[in-house]
Amino acid sequence: MGISSCKPERPQKEDIRLSELHTISGFRTVSDEAATVLAGMLPFFTGHGWYRKYLHRFRHEDTPECSTCPNLDEDSEHVLFKCLRYRDAVGTVSPPEGMVTFMLEGEDNWRNISHLIIGIQRDLRRCKKERRIMKIA
Repeated sequence: MGISSCKPERPQKEDIRLSELHTISGFRTVSDEAATVLAGMLPFFTGHGWYRKYLHRFRHEDTPECSTCPNLDEDSEHVLFKCLRYRDAVGTVSPPEGMVTFMLEGEDNWRNISHLIIGIQRDLRRCKKERRIMKIA
């Protein structure tokens, strides 16, 4: 199962928490557009997104494990670099140690990685909502 929408697009308001925008906006050295993109990527870099490992800490998930990869925790590193679920969408992304350097090498690199991360965040959020609905039913 791939990402619902992989085409490059600007993050939508519902994809970004207000706390992220306030954090990024506090550093008024970036434009509003850059702040929006950074805020959309902040959960990935902090690990505080819709990842099961993070949600499990607060008992919002029954297990921290990835639903696709048995015995592996679903966190930002797993999702982007190891998860079978997103393998087709991710393709070959530079290793974690060189990701920021790679992103800073060019505008296209930055745009492609940011859209990929935001798309994954959006898909994880959708999956979380679906699990919650199925749990209620």
